[in-house]
Amino acid sequence: VEKVIKWACEGLDVDQALLQRRFDQFLFDGITTEAIQDNLIEHSKQLATAHTPDWVFVAGRLRTMNRWATTGAYTVGFKKFVKTLMKDKYKHPAISLYSDKDLELLGSYINQDNDLNHSFASVVSAESKYLMNGECIQQMMMVNAMIIAGVEKPEKRVDTAIELYVKAFSPRK
Repeated sequence: VEKVIKWACEGLDVDQALLQRRFDQFLFDGITTEAIQDNLIEHSKQLATAHTPDWVFVAGRLRTMNRWATTGAYTVGFKKFVKTLMKDKYKHPAISLYSDKDLELLGSYINQDNDLNHSFASVVSAESKYLMNGECIQQMMMVNAMIIAGVEKPEKRVDTAIELYVKAFSPRK
């Protein structure tokens, strides 16, 4: 639990010891991993104020970690992800314009860590409105870039998708 708290707080202006102290009050024998995660998320949200806004990013990171664990989305290569999930559940014509080699190259540009740059509200909105089961935010962003770049000539399509993903869909710091 301490490692998770440290990871979720890394680089943010928060007091991770404060979250640890609040969480310790709720430990009991038989507590589930899900209950631990939910507890950490709730405490992170409660700690967010106008003076300590980074707590919403701690909560977002914890929620994102749940999504990573439950979907296993990043354990499957992007090519396989597109071939299975995207073609079965989201049949956009632009997806078929990309070869296996293209999908492997595009997948190499996906930065999973960018999922961590979202607040709790942003993660919940993405999950409830935009993400398919088994999909994470950066995969969605790359697919969006592919769809937009689908209008380009074949020789420019992949480069345009990469440029869109890197420049337009990567969070600003």
